[in-house]
Amino acid sequence: MNKALFLSLLLLAGCSSSEKTGRVSAVSHVGIVGGGEVYEDGSDLVTSTVALVAIAEDGSLQSFCTGILVSKDLVVTAGHCLQVFDGGGHVQVAFGRVLPLDSSDSRLRSIDRYYTYEMTQPRVGDSNAVAVENDIAVLKLSSEAPYWARPAAILANASAVQAGDHVILAGFGQTSETSKTSRALHATELQIKSLSEKALVFDQSVGTGACYGDSGGPVYIRTSQRLIAVAATRGIGNGGHRDCRHEAIYTLLPSYQDFIKQIAALIGGEQPEFINL
Repeated sequence: MNKALFLSLLLLAGCSSSEKTGRVSAVSHVGIVGGGEVYEDGSDLVTSTVALVAIAEDGSLQSFCTGILVSKDLVVTAGHCLQVFDGGGHVQVAFGRVLPLDSSDSRLRSIDRYYTYEMTQPRVGDSNAVAVENDIAVLKLSSEAPYWARPAAILANASAVQAGDHVILAGFGQTSETSKTSRALHATELQIKSLSEKALVFDQSVGTGACYGDSGGPVYIRTSQRLIAVAATRGIGNGGHRDCRHEAIYTLLPSYQDFIKQIAALIGGEQPEFINL
């Protein structure tokens, strides 16, 4: 992949009853935007969150989106992140707290197959709103995740979350609007501003939240047993604001439970675990 294409792909994709808690542990005081770098290699945030990386001709790589490991060989991410394949991009999935330095690292996995929601439910006419609303994809790894990776369960009942709840956001995106995407996983805690049938909205004017490169990344709640994935980033900016300082919108995963299960069966992946709270 030439350097110009490499950079353009990054810009394209980067934009766009147990007790539950959103408390973040093992983080510093800088990161995601206004969050913190995850320093503990064995953290459940590290073992369940992955990066989508573009591989350049010289073997170097850079993350452009984030994803959620939901079974030993399936990742959920944003549908728009996979537009990179339209340009013939070489993309892999990276595991670990800090990104590999080059394409020879054993923590990388190739992508075997993938489906976006749009591929199974094509738009009628030219409704961009439908494409944005259903911005979700499931991809299958060519081989299983590293033995130490731990898939996150997926929330089955959207009624378990509501406006005002504190949740965890994680990603490999930019830590400011002018920085590059991060080489390390960052996380923050944020309060849900509002939710609809298919989306969560966060107010990032408080100084923390998602940014470019966090697309496809998770909203987690943590129970006493494990992390549960609630949503995946679909974009930042709303009401005319295209920055990391206003609103972020996340695709609500319980609303796509049937889609995720159907694609897992279609591509021969291990079925994710869905949990009711």
